[in-house]
Amino acid sequence: MHCIICRDFIHRKDFIWTCSCCCISMHLRCIKDWIKSVNEKQDKKTLHLFNWKCPQCNFYYNEPMPKYYCFCGKHLNPEVDRDLAPHSCGEICNKKRGPYCTHPCPDICHKGKCRPCEY
Repeated sequence: MHCIICRDFIHRKDFIWTCSCCCISMHLRCIKDWIKSVNEKQDKKTLHLFNWKCPQCNFYYNEPMPKYYCFCGKHLNPEVDRDLAPHSCGEICNKKRGPYCTHPCPDICHKGKCRPCEY
């Protein structure tokens, strides 16, 4: 997997950010630099929220500077575990699978959208 901003390989130990819309991952430092570059003229008093679009899909974000979380979003700065998929915490995902489904995702913390509900 490569970062779409710097084009370098994303390693297991690298801090990443993943778009909630298109699920592309990139280095956390790269997306932070991207956000800063598109918010250069922003008033210094309002730097707690940033406006930017995903460099891949143009999904609009208006939120604080991103941090490195596992894919399911439960753990900040998850530890590297060679027995798990990179950037996974190894716990059950439990994310809501869609606007009409009340069943949580039963899969281990994973990249991308949760699979559709089988119920």
